[in-house]
Amino acid sequence: MRLVREIYDFITGGSFVTPVGLALALLAVLLLPHFRLESFVLVIIATVVASTFERIA
Repeated sequence: MRLVREIYDFITGGSFVTPVGLALALLAVLLLPHFRLESFVLVIIATVVASTFERIA
């Protein structure tokens, strides 16, 4: 279990916003079939912006 936590921390960098944003982007792709690329890109951009304001613990 510790290995999974180490991998998760490496990928997310201790961020909370990044995994939530990725999940929302994937959900947007699944729920909005006509706007797949646009919705994915917009959610990823919003995630990047939100992560710049996030306080890393």
